[in-house]
Amino acid sequence: MRKRKWLDKSTGASLVNDRFHVQRLIPEAVDQLKIRHRWEVLDAENKAIREHRRRRKNAALKEERELIGQWDPERMENGETMPQIMACSQHIILKHKSKWNGQQKIRAGILFRIFPDLGKAYGLLLKLVDIFNEKTSAGVARL
Repeated sequence: MRKRKWLDKSTGASLVNDRFHVQRLIPEAVDQLKIRHRWEVLDAENKAIREHRRRRKNAALKEERELIGQWDPERMENGETMPQIMACSQHIILKHKSKWNGQQKIRAGILFRIFPDLGKAYGLLLKLVDIFNEKTSAGVARL
């Protein structure tokens, strides 16, 4: 990709389109998608906690409260909760999958299974990085 620069006449700002800027913006977009999903996960867990507390509070008898029990979040196959996975997977999408350790591979598998759009976005990011890292002609890269 060659560097191109435009001037926005209405604002006087210059717009730059080159490999560096594109390659920097794509991971940021994928990270924003992950952040949006993280807030969804946190909101869902907070709602579940509030519902659990409401059920315990509304239980008439002590035996009913004991049956309801303490809050126990849902755990994934690796033993972590979804909020933990979302927090610990911060660097997963910023690294190439070839550089993931074993735990990151497991987290990424869970994350991409639950949020397929995030997996698709990460896959597109990897394809773009591979295009930039290969020495290909402009016509082949466009395809």
